[in-house]
Amino acid sequence: MKQKKYERTSITLFLVIVFFLLELLLIYNLFNIKIIEYKKYPVIITSNNEGLVIVPNKEKILWYKNTFFYINNKKIKYNIKEIKKDNNNYQINIEFPYKTKEQFITISIEKRRINMIESIINSWGGDYNN
Repeated sequence: MKQKKYERTSITLFLVIVFFLLELLLIYNLFNIKIIEYKKYPVIITSNNEGLVIVPNKEKILWYKNTFFYINNKKIKYNIKEIKKDNNNYQINIEFPYKTKEQFITISIEKRRINMIESIINSWGGDYNN
């Protein structure tokens, strides 16, 4: 007896296996790919290689964890020279090798790394951790 065209299961079985492997790959990527969240700060340039950043109390830890920030997509290393406590803020004097004629610049510092799945959950239902 000859097998009919609709009775052949080799193509469907192959497609099921391919889609199953593709789904496993996507699930693996959701849990392992990290997305970096950045925080922007205005910096007042005080001298040639120095700047002043005003940071809220909760975000002072970010400046100790990181050693780099970004200006115009350039990664720049900084050193903390001095920290002064104000009412609800900290004034951080930083030293970095960047020359500019402007008085104010905006920098980006790495805030945290989150999994891709956390990002999807936060956009779907809201961020309940913060």
